[in-house]
Formats: sequence, structure tokens, C-alpha cells
Amino acid sequence: MRNDLLTAPWAVQQGQSVKLQSTGAGFSVSNEGKALNNASDGQIAQVRTASGQVVSGVARPGGVVEVTY
Repeated sequence: MRNDLLTAPWAVQQGQSVKLQSTGAGFSVSNEGKALNNASDGQIAQVRTASGQVVSGVARPGGVVEVTY
């Protein structure tokens, strides 16, 4: 099989409820939102929070999106 025919499974799917996580030196914050696009592990996913804010982060398996500031 050729590599260009293989696709990675989605870590996050559009419309899925996802967990937003942000960590840093001495803190960890999490929130929930809905994914606005499909993304494989390591790809950029956009998420709309309950307040309507759209944030971007890195998709991780299990419906987690890591946000860095």
C-alpha cells in the first residue's frame, strides 16, 4: 500500500464535545467545548466554548485539545 492512501484516525471529530486543556508552570486549566473541525493527533482543531469564544489548539486522542498561550 502507498503511504498517500493511508489516513490517521480522527482524534477529534466535528461536533464532538471535547476537553480543552492548558497547562503551564504551576497551573492547569480545563474547559469543555464543541469541535468545529475534524483533526488527527497533532493537527490543529478549532473549538467553540459555551461562551461562544472560538479557540485553536492541538488535537490529542480521546477528544482532548491542548491550548497554549
